[in-house]
Parts: sequence; C-alpha cells; structure tokens
Amino acid sequence: MNEIQPGLGRALLSVVLCSIVLSSAPAVAEDEEELEVGRWYRSLEAGLLLTQSSFSDNWAGGDRGQFSWAVLGRGELKSQMTDQWNWQNNLKLAYGKTSQQDEDGNYSKPSKSTDRVDLESILRGTLGYVLDPFASVRIESQFEDASDPQNRESLLFNPVFIKESLGVAHDFLPQENRQLLVRFGGAFRQALRTQYQFDDPMDETTVTEIGTDGGVELVIDYNDVYSEEKYSWTSKLTLYQALFYSEKSSFEDLDFTLGDNAIVDPDVADFTTTLDIDWENVFTAQINEYLNLNLYVRFVYDKYDTSVEPLLDETGELTNAATVASAIRKAGQFKQTLALGLTYRFF
Repeated sequence: MNEIQPGLGRALLSVVLCSIVLSSAPAVAEDEEELEVGRWYRSLEAGLLLTQSSFSDNWAGGDRGQFSWAVLGRGELKSQMTDQWNWQNNLKLAYGKTSQQDEDGNYSKPSKSTDRVDLESILRGTLGYVLDPFASVRIESQFEDASDPQNRESLLFNPVFIKESLGVAHDFLPQENRQLLVRFGGAFRQALRTQYQFDDPMDETTVTEIGTDGGVELVIDYNDVYSEEKYSWTSKLTLYQALFYSEKSSFEDLDFTLGDNAIVDPDVADFTTTLDIDWENVFTAQINEYLNLNLYVRFVYDKYDTSVEPLLDETGELTNAATVASAIRKAGQFKQTLALGLTYRFF
C-alpha cells in the first residue's frame, strides 16, 4: 500500500465527510421520536463468529485448512437526563484467533486475528444552540499485546490510551435509533505501555512508560437502524492532529548514524505529530433472532504509534530500536472482515 500524500489525504477526507452528511438525507420515519427526557436507553449484545476449512492431502492448488474464531461484544447506555444535558456511553469488545494447517496437516499455534477494548463516555449539553459544549473520556486497549518484534511473551492489556476531550458538538439526529453527532475540540491523551527494554530476544526485562500528547480532534459518529431493526450501520470517523508529543525532543536529539539507531527513520520526530485518521464502519444484517451477517471495515492512518517511547542507554543509543522501527507505519492500514455468526441480544 502506498503512503498517503497530503493532497490525496485532503480529497479523501472531503469525500468521507460528504458521504456521511449525505447519508442522513432520508426523511425520518414517523415512528422515530426524539429521546425522552429522564429515560435510559440501553443495549447489549454478544456474538460468536466461526470459520473452518479443511482439504485432503492431494487437494490441487496447495490450499491450507484453517480454523478461526472471534467473540464480539457491544453495548450502549444513553440518556437525555434533562432538557440541557445528554449522557452517552459506548463499549466495544473483540477478541479472536486463527490457526492454519501446515504441510503435514497439523494446525499451527493460534495467532491473534482481532483484539479490541474501547470504552467512551460523552457528556453533552443540549441547550438548543447550533453548537453545544461537550466533555468526553475514551479508554482504548487490547486484551493481548503480541507486537514484540522478537516474539517474546505477550503482555496483557497493553498499551492503554486514555483521551480527554473538551469542545463543541451538535447532534443532527437526536433519536433512539439514529444519530449524527459531530464533535470538535481540544484533546489530551496519555499512553501507558509496558515494553521490553532491550531488543535481545533472551532478555525479558520490561519497563513501563507514560507518554503524553495533545492537539485538536474532529469526531463524526453516525448510527442508523433500518427495517424494524433488521439492518444497522455504525460509522465513526476520528481525525486527531497532535500539536505536541512529550518524547518528540528525544527523537530530534538522536544520532541516527549510531549503532542500532540507524534502523530508525531519521524523520521519526515529525511522524509523532502527523494527522491521525481512524474511520470504522460496521454493517449488520439480522437474519433471524440469533444469526446475523456482519461486515466490518476500518481504515487507520497512524504514522507513529506514540505509545512506543524511545529507551536510551548512557551513550544515546536506542535499546529498543527494533520496537521503535516497527511502530512506524508510513502507509495507511486497512482491515475488512465479512462473517456470518451467532449473536444474542440481552436487551
């Protein structure tokens, strides 16, 4: 995948914004009413996705069998608490693994295929202005961190991102089953990561660091439910422009000709304050009470994972150069899954 160029990035964002705004064009159905003041609206569902394939030893084409599974969870709790204040909470959980057959027909050790912990809470004013104030807190993590380039033991719930945002917002569709919420404001983020201190695969010494950055953020949340809740579309676009990063000066002072420092891109300091893009879409078709078809599409552009901080020895050489190098992602990342699975809606 080629790196996103600035002009192309702006064009992409324009198309994205237009498509989301136009998606709200259809008229509201007569039975859709605005949120009732004082009432709590809640939803919680869990799903299991399974995929299995196998082939005989003489199967032409060299295909390999595989088995994969994923457990998904999604919840929402929201209320128009008073005429002036709305509170919304969203939870997303996902974890899954995949195992593939080798040439001898044996299945390999399962590797992680999906992993996510995402909790967001938004308190928003509904004062009737074009733009109302909001404050939010978002916590993101994963159950298992298997990103170590030396393939050492995975670390649990690592890293953890905590982001506080404050700004203005407007909900163009304040209804029970529809929402087009646009938020803009300042954001401050902390990244807590435990990482292996040295690149030596035999050394399992770990260190926990806290990095901080801050900037401005635009978030567009779109949710819609169609045809008596048989079909749904959830979309979330997040644009985050960091204005500072606590470890940027450490990268700027690095001598990239020194030892293992040479494997790191010398422009890494600039990468830490590049625009981040995260656009996630989930399309769901409820076939019956327990069976659904789920299409998940996500695009991420994060040029440097700021939870990975540079660790230096007394000579100024990186002790975690391989980890720093693996945290650089110059091209956008794309993920797509289409699955038929079991789901249970608790309420």
